[in-house]
Amino acid sequence: MLLTISILFFAFLLTKTKKLDLTLFLGFLATLPLSKGKSFELIMLTNDQVATNSLFNISYEFQIYLSDVFLFFLIWILIRNKKVIKKITSFSLSKSQLFFLAFIFFSIFSGLSSNFPMVSLLSSLQLVKMFMILMVPLFIEKGIKIKNIWEVAAAFIFFQIILIILQKINGGPLGIYMESLLQKEELGIRSNENPDIIRLTGSFFEPSILGTFLLTQYLFFINILNKVKKQKEKILIKIIIIGIVIGIFFTGSRGIYLIFLLSLLTSILPLLKSKKYNLPSLKSSIIYIFPILIILPYFLNRFSDFSSLFSKLGSGTYRLQMAEQAFLLAKNNFLGVGLNLSPHSFAIQKFSKEIIFDPAHPHNIFFQILAETGFIGLIIFSLFIFYSIKEVSNFSKNYFFYPIIFFLLSSQIYPIFINQPEIASFLFLYIGLSKLYTKS
Repeated sequence: MLLTISILFFAFLLTKTKKLDLTLFLGFLATLPLSKGKSFELIMLTNDQVATNSLFNISYEFQIYLSDVFLFFLIWILIRNKKVIKKITSFSLSKSQLFFLAFIFFSIFSGLSSNFPMVSLLSSLQLVKMFMILMVPLFIEKGIKIKNIWEVAAAFIFFQIILIILQKINGGPLGIYMESLLQKEELGIRSNENPDIIRLTGSFFEPSILGTFLLTQYLFFINILNKVKKQKEKILIKIIIIGIVIGIFFTGSRGIYLIFLLSLLTSILPLLKSKKYNLPSLKSSIIYIFPILIILPYFLNRFSDFSSLFSKLGSGTYRLQMAEQAFLLAKNNFLGVGLNLSPHSFAIQKFSKEIIFDPAHPHNIFFQILAETGFIGLIIFSLFIFYSIKEVSNFSKNYFFYPIIFFLLSSQIYPIFINQPEIASFLFLYIGLSKLYTKS
């Protein structure tokens, strides 16, 4: 079903663009958030072999998603184009791109000494895919219009918001193929502190992944709203933004709530500073009242237990303990334990104190990289991030600067690196696209 819809969508795009490479890129963009395809699992420890807080088998999954098919054919088309090959041969890699390549080679080297070299090598192959995602936007022969990007993104967000609303009405997942359901969470993910609150996931595995995706899309569409001139397009984008905000609050992710409020400040403070603002009229404000009434009770209920965040069993304590133990893993393993092997290391480690977290990836992208590639790997990756941000042309007017920044903020409290490629891919895509698009 999904494959048939994707083929029909691809045919529709091709009739509109008349450019095969551009159509493949837009097909890739449209299917990128969907974690649907083939998955090859390597079980390292079964659930009953793990003594400490084990919820699942300790395993690694190498995923091949539908978006990878579009990416493969796009790269194949590009390398067959003589003009593109000529451009590639004369292309000079930036500092950020060089540091990311260095990170890939270092992860391969460090993974060879890990307990499961095959897992580390396959994970390094995922990094190669991320590098391709970062680079391909730069080599589309006749470029990509920003309108092409936001129209495809809008179509997926409409689908996502409709799915979220249906899940809310149903009281949990609908059980359809388009949804990605975690083992043992098929009936829905609930708040640890308050089981009465169900957290919606859309088509993603986790509410936090959905929240990160919607947050970055919110910042992208806020920029687009300031760009479009046609009134119909402005109305469409306002509806999308309202839908995104509703979706964010139904994730029940308090970290995403706080980061979202911070993103609002980045929009409001420049206006207050310039003193060039007008209070919206009652007529223009009415459109915002209805969604606020919908989300306010849910929002207040979710924060009713905020005081327990750093309690003995709170999710804040959970994250702090993971960060501490990730540091100790790096301290005891100079090259790290190997990409995607931090859950295994947590499972076999003897802890000197009582811990409440399960053997999972550290809920922070930098602590995960620290544990899995050591201090050297962290330094290399940090330099990649630093130069990726530094190289953004005119960051205040770049469409993808704030999506990059707020993705990184989300990744400080959620495990969203290559273990979740359907969302991690967006970080590298945004970095690649940031080199192309600046608002006029």
